[in-house]
Amino acid sequence: MFDRMASVNTESSAKRFAARVTLMDGTALAGAFVATGHGDLASYLNAERSFLRFEPAEGGESFLSRQSIARIDPVNAQKATQLDKAIRAADRFDAYEVLGLAPDATRDDVRAAYHARVKAYHPDRIAGLDLPKEMVDYSAAMLSRVNAAYDQLCGREAPVSAGEPAPAWQAQSAYGRA
Repeated sequence: MFDRMASVNTESSAKRFAARVTLMDGTALAGAFVATGHGDLASYLNAERSFLRFEPAEGGESFLSRQSIARIDPVNAQKATQLDKAIRAADRFDAYEVLGLAPDATRDDVRAAYHARVKAYHPDRIAGLDLPKEMVDYSAAMLSRVNAAYDQLCGREAPVSAGEPAPAWQAQSAYGRA
């Protein structure tokens, strides 16, 4: 007989493995495989079973037939500690690259790029997606990078390279006065 407590206990010990899945019909899915009692994604996928538990990124739960899967690409996000090291290493930190801008970007371009990135990585937005902890940590670290890039480009810190002059708009204060 079905034991409700057994399902609760296995749910709390379940591991989620983020992946992009391509089905035999060409359909692409993003989400996470949910495995209990497996240390890694490979052992879960190689276990004897006809269906694999999968949680699409859009939410819900489904079971994929092993025979319907053409390709699985694991999504291995950088650890938050790796991203924090990049923030502290100014010689490798390119604020323009973080915001997706060219070095000749205007103040309005920087502001627009900043707002778009903050919207994408904001914790309130990510919390509602029920993503694995690794993805939430990645998002928080990326938000730190975005904030650091914006601070750097808005003149709150020195320019990216020591010998590089700051753009003219960078000399303005936050209130628009020099």
